[in-house]
Amino acid sequence: MSERGEQLDPIERPNKEPKSYFYSYSFSLKSGVQKQGIFFEYW
Repeated sequence: MSERGEQLDPIERPNKEPKSYFYSYSFSLKSGVQKQGIFFEYW
């Protein structure tokens, strides 16, 4: 059961990482600092 938990970690990480990057980059270009705060929360 411990090994399965490790497999779920890597799958959830890449799924959240690309989304955070996209949001941070898309919003960063529009707002800049106000959006950077959200990037940290999403991470």
